[in-house]
Amino acid sequence: MKDWSDLRVLGAIVREGSLAGAGRSLGVHHVTVGRRLSALERELGVKLVDRLPRSAVPTADGVEIARLAGQMEDLVATIARRSRGKRDAVSGTVSISAPPIAATEIIAPGLAPLLAAQPDLRIVLYSSAGVASLARGEADIAVRLVEPDQPGLVARRVASTHLGLYATSAVASAPPASWRFIGYDEALAHVPHHLWFRDFIGDRPIVLRSSDIYTQLAAARAGIGIAMLPTMTVDACSDLVRIEAGAGPPTRDAWLVVHPDLRKSAAVRVVLDHLAGILAHAGRGRRDASGTLRPASPA
Repeated sequence: MKDWSDLRVLGAIVREGSLAGAGRSLGVHHVTVGRRLSALERELGVKLVDRLPRSAVPTADGVEIARLAGQMEDLVATIARRSRGKRDAVSGTVSISAPPIAATEIIAPGLAPLLAAQPDLRIVLYSSAGVASLARGEADIAVRLVEPDQPGLVARRVASTHLGLYATSAVASAPPASWRFIGYDEALAHVPHHLWFRDFIGDRPIVLRSSDIYTQLAAARAGIGIAMLPTMTVDACSDLVRIEAGAGPPTRDAWLVVHPDLRKSAAVRVVLDHLAGILAHAGRGRRDASGTLRPASPA
């Protein structure tokens, strides 16, 4: 084949279900995706995808070839990881995938001391609610707020995030039976704090759902309802009050996850240790003179 990377394009189409989705995942325009798919089909002499107005449906041949291409992609990623794992220099680029709240509130401001101490190190920080595939090289390190269950990865619990119920004073002062709520996406239905929230809500309505903490915060500040949010993000908002809820929701644990092939990379180890430190400090938190809980400064 003239261009093996066209097989990655096919794999992205199969995963995403459309040319536009494949383009977004690969960081290219959907027209480029379509052109490269056509080139691959001509070269192989096989129809791989049926192009529909709003989707792209792989043929049987497309599914099988994408499966084989995925094996090739995994092999290339393994070679890259193992070679990186042999490097002793704290240099080059280390990529981190983290939920938006952790990336914005803790990691980004906490990286300054690390980058000052390691001038040859470069960081790529992906702020995403999705789960990056470490096996496919989508990130070197992942920060996750649920315990990882993927086999073959190394995970370390480094911190706990405290949660509370927040609303405007007008919403909070209404009779509890009339309370309305801002909830999480149903994809988190199995998570312990989500289950606690569901039990607390009971038969009362969830009028807005979002997987993004900042969307929930904005909705709570607009008076839409009561949201369960991390204290480190919300306690500094003077327009929200905290609602007493007995023992309160369970904490959310923060985990650092890395592929075992990269554990011995000097650059990855340094970043892992630094992340563990700033996340642990943020999880413990500190209170300022007014009693507001805020993230701790990185050591």
